[in-house]
Amino acid sequence: MRSHALVLVTALAATAVISACGSDKPVGPTVTTFNAALASTNERNNDGTPKTINSTATGTAVFTLTGNTMNFTITVANLTGAATASHIHVGSANQNGAVVVPFAITTGVTSGTLVTGSFDITTNPASGTGLGTATISGDSLMKLINTGNAYVNVHTAANPAGEMRGQLVR
Repeated sequence: MRSHALVLVTALAATAVISACGSDKPVGPTVTTFNAALASTNERNNDGTPKTINSTATGTAVFTLTGNTMNFTITVANLTGAATASHIHVGSANQNGAVVVPFAITTGVTSGTLVTGSFDITTNPASGTGLGTATISGDSLMKLINTGNAYVNVHTAANPAGEMRGQLVR
């Protein structure tokens, strides 16, 4: 009877080891991508109504979270003049909000890469590259993005309140 129990325990242990192996593919950090399609038609007045902007500018903001590192790139095309600023704001698609993460943009850009950088979401985003001084923690920023309450916009001299914007979505 003892030998049967030993065989059973050995068989169960072997099954557990084989089941645990499952796949020979390496397990890496989770990668999540957030995008914003930037357009002048997305700009809003303070009352939430669409703002009329005389611009055909478009752009993209791509944020890729790998582990705790958020990498980002913002590109623009056909701005009415050189970009003067770009930020992440708090706000839904029909709402204007406060700047929480300013970007350190490349000066003189009307088309092309406006800014690229990265930060650790476990710290204040300002500790990364391509950023100004953020007023929000990485954790709070992720909550805003995940609930659809963060947008990116780009400003120019012709449109100092914002020439185009886009909501960050997964």
